[in-house]
Amino acid sequence: PTKDASNVKSLYSNAYTTVAQSWKVGSWYQSTKTSEVDLGSGDKAYCNTNFNYLGFQYGSDTQTLDFSDMDYMHIDLYPTSDMTVNFYPITKRSDGTTDDTKSIALKLTKNQWNSFDLSVADFKAMGLDVSKSYQIKLDGGDGTNTFFLDNIYYWKKASDLPAALIPTMYASHVKSL
Repeated sequence: PTKDASNVKSLYSNAYTTVAQSWKVGSWYQSTKTSEVDLGSGDKAYCNTNFNYLGFQYGSDTQTLDFSDMDYMHIDLYPTSDMTVNFYPITKRSDGTTDDTKSIALKLTKNQWNSFDLSVADFKAMGLDVSKSYQIKLDGGDGTNTFFLDNIYYWKKASDLPAALIPTMYASHVKSL
């Protein structure tokens, strides 16, 4: 990851500090077996075998995180076979119920890192309230797939505002309006 940390809200990455109160693998009777592995030099990732679906929760059942000020959600996946994973950004509705039906299909190429920057504007266009982000879910596996998962974070573009100009005239020669 190369984004400036001041423009990132991280969920899982060794490159950034997490904003999640706690980050845990859900246990919703999936066949997927998930373990954290060291990729080298202390960089950790999740290894997911027997994948059918997988979910992560940011904290307690009532905790949500606000990503409305971010532009993208980044995720890295490394599959051992070509596959498509459906990605669900799960949010809470204003009445407290969970909105977990909207997904984006991610087409993965085997034996390489597949990096995605998913548009937060697209999440909003799907009707998701990203100010109440709650969980993420991935599904679409057939129970035999294996992939690694790393660097899950939201990010925003750096400000495009130019630095303030330094005055080139003496104050005694200028009349301000």
